[in-house]
Amino acid sequence: MTDGEPKRDQRSEGDVVEEIYKNKERLDYGDEKEYSGYILRYGNKELKVVLARLNNGVSTYIENISKDGTGIPGETTLIVKTANKIIQDWANEVGKPIRHAFTTENENLKAWALDSSKGGQIFELGYTPKEGPTGIETPKDPELKKTLEKRMTFSVMIKPEEK
Repeated sequence: MTDGEPKRDQRSEGDVVEEIYKNKERLDYGDEKEYSGYILRYGNKELKVVLARLNNGVSTYIENISKDGTGIPGETTLIVKTANKIIQDWANEVGKPIRHAFTTENENLKAWALDSSKGGQIFELGYTPKEGPTGIETPKDPELKKTLEKRMTFSVMIKPEEK
């Protein structure tokens, strides 16, 4: 390893996920009956998890904290696994499966999600833009169409654990 390479976290994956989970920051949406959420941070990543309680929906948004490219190898996988732990808690609470889906145009995130040693161990490919979700018309605006053609959706169904 050279001085310029990021250092790998030497702890076990489970220990890192537990620490990220323990340090989650609560988002305040006012009425907990409708929405609740958390911010997770690890390495150079920040991930927001928003739980829409009325329709059992979930959305996540991941971004780099700094634009200088520094980070910890494996940080995306670890922070997403922590988000799934939060979603698992919610699925257990409501007694229903919750789908965690994310859509991205980012080439790095697409490569991560397709890599079986990284995001591919968490998510399945939902649909590609060429297939598109059923029942959606192809947009007439060429710029919007170009943007949508770059998108890929990945998902995982998180089921309540047996008691």
